[in-house]
Amino acid sequence: MVKTKEEVVAGTMHHLSLEIIEAGKELYEEKLWVKPWLNFNELQELKLAVDDAPTITPSDHG
Repeated sequence: MVKTKEEVVAGTMHHLSLEIIEAGKELYEEKLWVKPWLNFNELQELKLAVDDAPTITPSDHG
């Protein structure tokens, strides 16, 4: 994990920067909405950390 930021909403919105090393190094930004009292975790957004990268949202997964 490279950096994190939290935003208080109905629960907590975690903004995470992740460095993934597989066939090279790529930096991703992730938004994760957490409501621990409801046992709720939802990925809101996952994208490459560059200006023109496509964004993946929960609706992209069906």
